[in-house]
Amino acid sequence: MKPVRPLFIPSPTQEAPEDGRLILRDGTTAAVRIARPEDAPALLAFVDRLSPEAKRHRFFSETAPPDDVIADLCDASHPKSQLTLIVTRVWEGALRIIAAATWLPMTKAR
Repeated sequence: MKPVRPLFIPSPTQEAPEDGRLILRDGTTAAVRIARPEDAPALLAFVDRLSPEAKRHRFFSETAPPDDVIADLCDASHPKSQLTLIVTRVWEGALRIIAAATWLPMTKAR
């Protein structure tokens, strides 16, 4: 019988309510947290690593968005109007963003 490995085990302590730790399927760990302005270069590098199809699904274009859009995604100063979460882990000796998700409220059509 194949042993069961949990996909997520909450850490025994959490440093802050804005972040947390994940255990990935391969047993390595990753951190999830709110994006900050200093994450813009890493977020741009993450977007650059996406396939053209993934960029098209996220940004409706096969090219990376302009730098000001990346900067806006990393701005958490108004979480009720927009919030981006990033997942980071050490990959090839460097801390990299491996996932990102942005919440934007739906606006009413005029």
